[in-house]
Amino acid sequence: MPFVFDYQQASFQGLDAIKAVSIIDGGYFEHRLLSFDSDSLKHVRLSLGDTKLESGSHNFPIIARGKVAPNTIYIGFMSVGAESTRYNGIPVEAGRMRIYPEGTEVLYQATGAAQWFTYSISRQTLQAALDQYSAGLFQLSTDQIITLHITPAVLEQLKQEVADVLVMAEKLSQFRDTATSSIAKMLSDNLMSAYVKAICAPQNIIEDAKSLSLNRFHGQLVMGSEHLALMNMEQHVKLTELADFTGYSLRAMELIFKKTVGMTPTRWFINIRLNGALRDLMQGTESTSVSEVANRWGFQHLARFSEQYRKAFGELPSKTLARARKNTQQIAD
Repeated sequence: MPFVFDYQQASFQGLDAIKAVSIIDGGYFEHRLLSFDSDSLKHVRLSLGDTKLESGSHNFPIIARGKVAPNTIYIGFMSVGAESTRYNGIPVEAGRMRIYPEGTEVLYQATGAAQWFTYSISRQTLQAALDQYSAGLFQLSTDQIITLHITPAVLEQLKQEVADVLVMAEKLSQFRDTATSSIAKMLSDNLMSAYVKAICAPQNIIEDAKSLSLNRFHGQLVMGSEHLALMNMEQHVKLTELADFTGYSLRAMELIFKKTVGMTPTRWFINIRLNGALRDLMQGTESTSVSEVANRWGFQHLARFSEQYRKAFGELPSKTLARARKNTQQIAD
């Protein structure tokens, strides 16, 4: 049976960046825009057997929330923009590699341009390779994100090897012959070896999970509040109800949100609702109405919704819907 090999590139322009929900294979990541100044979001996916290497880059602020696939582990690091990026409310910081267990919830937030790399692989395959290389000294966690502090030299070496694999894969994708499978298998072996060596580098320091326990708790509080709000979006859950749910005062909630995600709870939840409306309008059909979408996302005053939407995305909701209807009609024709 031929070795699985596939190389794909995608680019999402402007407001279409919100459509990039499957940029991590097997997981679902809902993107939220923070302004209409977004330019492009680029994505590369390389499939090698049962493993995948993915790279994404964007030059505008963005939020993404989703889950790691239920049957794979993700290994991620930032190549650009680590200093302006958070995961689950925790600063990413340069020189860090993170190993995410299966099914981990992730809230990604970047306030500027960034480039990231994610390698997905099964636990069994990765642990076997780690055992062979480290004589069983490095054990994967089943329920905790492992953060590794890696030296600049180790990180640069990994980045170079990853870049080399992607360049070779792009060239290989232009040919389909009997040698493709064997070359793809070689790339897969090289890639796994590069990640295993980086994970097991003797200079690495494993971050103490307890040192970030409060930050993690606050990140979970933000995500838990989101769950409650999204479950009752049409009723527009009040901040006082969210505060009661968390057990914190409104003032404490505001401080936690500002520290964790850099904005007040009010602004955070308005952004969620506006992006939900944007997503629905971009998928709109002839039967969709602006008022219907506004009500679905808890906006009870249509004129106020239209103005907030225009300020956020640079156009009125009616224009977004008209464009979606036109695109739908063109596809039908």
